[in-house]
Amino acid sequence: MNKIYFFVCYYKKLYLYKNLLNYIQMINWKEYIASTPQIMYGKPVIKNTRVSVELILEKLAEGQTISSILEGYPHLKEESIYACLAYAMDCVKNELIYSIAS
Repeated sequence: MNKIYFFVCYYKKLYLYKNLLNYIQMINWKEYIASTPQIMYGKPVIKNTRVSVELILEKLAEGQTISSILEGYPHLKEESIYACLAYAMDCVKNELIYSIAS
């Protein structure tokens, strides 16, 4: 019984992950992200805020949930968090990456 439960949970998570990935790919991040020299020295930020994409990605990488980020920044929308992920995905997809010295 435990093996069956494990597989059901695994496939549910995999299904949710694929749906989330499809959703992120469908978002037009340009509607949510802006970069102008007057705001944060040109860093990409969520439009009409001073919240940088970098900050959101750091918080997600540290393990914070989207809901906890939204609690800390109530003026943000969930779509803007997903737009940050879409922006990062686009950057990597288009090979806008930095080499890491070893």
